[in-house]
Amino acid sequence: MITIQGIVSRVYSRRGGGAIFNIKEVNNDSSKRYRIKADYDVLPVQPSNGEIWEITGNSEYSDEYGNQLKALNCSKELPSGSILIDFLCRNNRFPGLGEKKANRLWSLFGENLYNILDNEDFDVLTNKEKGNISSKVANTIFTEWRAYIDEIPIIKWLQQYGFPGYLALRIYEVYGKESEKKLYENSYRLLAFCNWNDVDKLAFRLGINKDDYRRHAAAVDEVLYRHYADGNTAINTKELTSNVKKLLGKDNIIDNVILDARQQQTAVQIETDLYQSPGAYALEQYIKYHISQLLKPTSDQQTIFKTQFKQEYIHGFEKRVGIKLNDEQISAVKSTLNNRIICIIGGTGVGKTKTLSAIIKQIGPQWIIYQMALNNRAAQKITDATDHKATTISKFLLDVKDNELPDNCWLFIYESSMVDIPTAYRILKKLPITSRICFIGDPHQLPPVGPGLFFHVLTKSSTIPKVELKVIHKQARYTGIPSITLLIRKQIVPELEKYNGLNNKDYGVSFISSNSLVDIKRHILSVYRECINHGTVQIIAARQSTCFAINIELHNEHRELRKYEGKPVPPLPTHGVPVTIGDSILWHTKNDHARGIYSGTLGILTEIYNDPAHCIDEHGNEIEYVGVAEFDSLGTLKLTSNDMQYIKLGYCITIHSAQGSQFERAIIACEDAKIVDNSWLYTSLTRTQKQAIVIGSRNVFVKEASSAPRAFRRVIGLKI
Repeated sequence: MITIQGIVSRVYSRRGGGAIFNIKEVNNDSSKRYRIKADYDVLPVQPSNGEIWEITGNSEYSDEYGNQLKALNCSKELPSGSILIDFLCRNNRFPGLGEKKANRLWSLFGENLYNILDNEDFDVLTNKEKGNISSKVANTIFTEWRAYIDEIPIIKWLQQYGFPGYLALRIYEVYGKESEKKLYENSYRLLAFCNWNDVDKLAFRLGINKDDYRRHAAAVDEVLYRHYADGNTAINTKELTSNVKKLLGKDNIIDNVILDARQQQTAVQIETDLYQSPGAYALEQYIKYHISQLLKPTSDQQTIFKTQFKQEYIHGFEKRVGIKLNDEQISAVKSTLNNRIICIIGGTGVGKTKTLSAIIKQIGPQWIIYQMALNNRAAQKITDATDHKATTISKFLLDVKDNELPDNCWLFIYESSMVDIPTAYRILKKLPITSRICFIGDPHQLPPVGPGLFFHVLTKSSTIPKVELKVIHKQARYTGIPSITLLIRKQIVPELEKYNGLNNKDYGVSFISSNSLVDIKRHILSVYRECINHGTVQIIAARQSTCFAINIELHNEHRELRKYEGKPVPPLPTHGVPVTIGDSILWHTKNDHARGIYSGTLGILTEIYNDPAHCIDEHGNEIEYVGVAEFDSLGTLKLTSNDMQYIKLGYCITIHSAQGSQFERAIIACEDAKIVDNSWLYTSLTRTQKQAIVIGSRNVFVKEASSAPRAFRRVIGLKI
């Protein structure tokens, strides 16, 4: 066993919480380097270039990499002596400070450079005759130096009590240099990052007894958080009492516990039988206030921006798109123009997008229009339909600062059913009180992933203007899909015909009964092979494990077919299964606004470079390009080696990845899974334009189609 201390010179891999990296040892033999292999259970935080680490471990030999050190203990340390030069110039935390500048600072100040950094001596570092560092770089150096030296004792404190060191960065973001003090004062503050049992044990070790007010307040806070994470923004007294007793034990007087929570401001009683966390309460109260302002009579200032309905614009629109708007759609157009806030509701095939297009054509140049949807595919859909730029909600929130929108802005939110309470708050927070907003969606589609129900509350409110579109258009009617989804929407089980192949019928909704997961997968693969040459087809499943198994099978089939055809099958590594040319792929977990690609975007891998191409970006970082893909609604995108962590196979995807998409055909795996409910079935079927083949348990289908969506059971505090 050996112990070394050195500077991280390169990080090769970060997987599963562990890492493989190089250390340049800090001693007389400064050229000696070690390859470190550290598993997640010994690595307190992920290492970065330029950081100082102390590693204790055993030497082992790898046939592929030679000698390396298998770490048994790892700790991040402070630099000392001249190693500060490498620490500053190689660490990504200090951009703008290269090797030349770092060496010059050390030659000028030597060991005193530590004092300059500790004391944040801005004048010395920026003085042209001394440090000669720009103000921007100097501020970054001081901020990151302070953060680094403050994080290390937090890491060691966490490790001392058996908590993972990676939490240090998150704790520091909240409490800064007072992190240790705050945790000693009330160890239950760790509940924001750790589970109840571990934190409760720590509290006892630090002297907090079982009847302490801090423990009482924390237990209530924990229960409220758990329910919030499950989608609820409120909880009734019975549920709160029952869950708090499970955490504290039955000896506690529950009224005193809840009183302590209210006094410590970890719970708010909003009704006799309803409680909320302070955060959920603040969000919903602001939403309620802002909407109440939008419902007030129009002021003189807002009258300036008034828009009149013009029948000739409707005629022109109908002529251009080749359809005639029905009475419901005309009513929706007029109501939107006459109200500062409105909901347009409708299921599949009723012409919500066409109605939105007609509304946009009515709005004059005195208004500045913002259109947005939850994902990029839906945003592109309404961009194409309205000839007016739409963006994702996340990009809108990123680009637009508070109080930046003009008074004459008009927002249109598409697929509003998936907007959760925090997102609704962030959108409304940016709106001037003179603005207008139109929410368009279907409350029976997938509910928000995050907490609460927003659009659903609006559509049930007696004070919010709304128009519901019910007439199914002829183009959609012939497939039979809208009538099937309408029955499910009403919790009526539709009669689905048995699937007998595309030669028999290539439209509508059909069913293949199959109870075992093995048989479901077998049928899915068989139907996919039949459909693949008949337009776009997408497999949708509930479980990630089902998606993975089907993706592997189809990827392997694709590889074998290319081999049979004499085509190359080079592997391109991802964080999962390597992909090859022609594979269906999915970009996931990251929204890259700069390049215009968003989580859930589907595509085809079209090229893999034999030799990666390298270039330097505008920040001086080296970029390695490894291939090319063709993505829906984006087009061609060159992929970097770093991109591959966001790429996985896309033959089979979950419904959340499919949201906003339309496929000519969809193959739907009706599994006995927790996520499968009425809204899951409904949303899956509405992803298809021509044909849907449902494969799975008929009992599951009947049970869920005839039941209300589970999201309707969420307990919420918002009332409008």
